[in-house]
Amino acid sequence: MTLIGLTTLFLVPIAVGIRIRHDFTRIERLEQARQSISKAIEVARRSDMFLMHRYIEPGNTNGRFVPDQEYTDLVKMWTDATSHPEAIDALDATGRSNWRSGTTLVSHWIESFLVRYAGKGNYPSTHDFELEEPRFRHGLNALLAARDGAADQQDELRKKQAWLNTAQLTVVTPMAIICFALAFLAWMNVRTLQQTWMREREISASLAVAVQESNHRIKNNLQVIGALIDMKMQEPGAMVPKAALEDVVHQVRAVAAVHDFFSHELRSDQIQGDQMLRRLVELTASPIGLHVDLETEAMALAVRQATAIALITNELLLNSGKHGATEARVEMKTAGTVAWLRVSDNGPGFPPDFDATVNANLGLALVDTLARHDLQGDLLCSNDGGATVEVTFPLAGAA
Repeated sequence: MTLIGLTTLFLVPIAVGIRIRHDFTRIERLEQARQSISKAIEVARRSDMFLMHRYIEPGNTNGRFVPDQEYTDLVKMWTDATSHPEAIDALDATGRSNWRSGTTLVSHWIESFLVRYAGKGNYPSTHDFELEEPRFRHGLNALLAARDGAADQQDELRKKQAWLNTAQLTVVTPMAIICFALAFLAWMNVRTLQQTWMREREISASLAVAVQESNHRIKNNLQVIGALIDMKMQEPGAMVPKAALEDVVHQVRAVAAVHDFFSHELRSDQIQGDQMLRRLVELTASPIGLHVDLETEAMALAVRQATAIALITNELLLNSGKHGATEARVEMKTAGTVAWLRVSDNGPGFPPDFDATVNANLGLALVDTLARHDLQGDLLCSNDGGATVEVTFPLAGAA
């Protein structure tokens, strides 16, 4: 009996340890595969957003091609995401099949269809888009299925590890009464397994928090977009003018610019205002032919502040273009615990005795609401060689 106990205590921990190390290696390889697939999915979704960067000019039904560099960057990101096929070798046959199917369809979408939006080939018709878009969706769903399959395989391996640990304890504990010394070795093995579980639980908890924060930010941005659309629908008339819809499109891009910066760091609750503002000015000024001189200091803005600043700047630049201005200047700086945003142009300026709380149109009323309620600041309208609007607000977290 003693010999059996010694043999069991010696062989069972070794066998279980070898098996668990083998499974843990597979889990790590599956995690690498899942990350590679996630990267490809991110690029595929960005390729879908590529269509939103087309700017439609009034009277021009053919559209306006996006800059060639944007398409070149998109192709490079896709190539980088799919250039290591060995990364998905850990997947089962179904997962590898989904990967091959998804990358083939999405590659066709990016390299053979979207290229035409970059001015290379005939501009696609509505019929072409209706044929290609379902294929792209099918490819994206195949990639999602491959990623989910990798996660399912990881879960099965973790369950197997848990079962192996339980079985080991069931066998080793009685035998430890016979041979305490060898039982100590088994205990060390169990402790290693527990540390592995704790690390896996910490990773899972971090992912859960990140997803929750991301969903919360998306919900808030969707609420802002809904509010902007509601404002346009409240205008008189049975139909919404095309110009009003174009304004909403620009406002949605402003919110998207803020969300894009947050998506790079899900755990962050602040954004670099100068970088966000630079990207926003590029998106807003170029389509309307407005030359903008930007001067801003590096500063961290809270979620609500960044969204409000983006919408205010977008609205004021659009107003400048609508009123005939050809040049504008955007400044954002700090003075102690207070920051200020100033947008000025070379247009006709405001009428005499203009009061934003009384005479403002819908766009400027939106600016006034954002400045006073979202930023808890003050709005000042004046004329200085054109219209000048200045918003002063306290920085988030300032004492």
